[in-house]
Amino acid sequence: MARASVPPPGGLPGPGVPPPERCSSCSGPDLTRLPLVLTDGTDVTFVSCNRCERREWITLDDAGAWQSLPIDTIIQRSARKPR
Repeated sequence: MARASVPPPGGLPGPGVPPPERCSSCSGPDLTRLPLVLTDGTDVTFVSCNRCERREWITLDDAGAWQSLPIDTIIQRSARKPR
């Protein structure tokens, strides 16, 4: 029996849309990438450049392109809902 293909969690899209390979600030190729799912269910990838130390959270927009999210948005979407 064949298993259904399930997209990987945490901001890593399926084939055809790889995460960025270069820093958006210095174009350095040595990036640390950490896929995450925020409290509200948003898939993001935390990207940190090992050259210039730029850090950003990126997600795929509706057109399938990577976009950077402001830290305020990350904090808001990560907040725990009051009980």
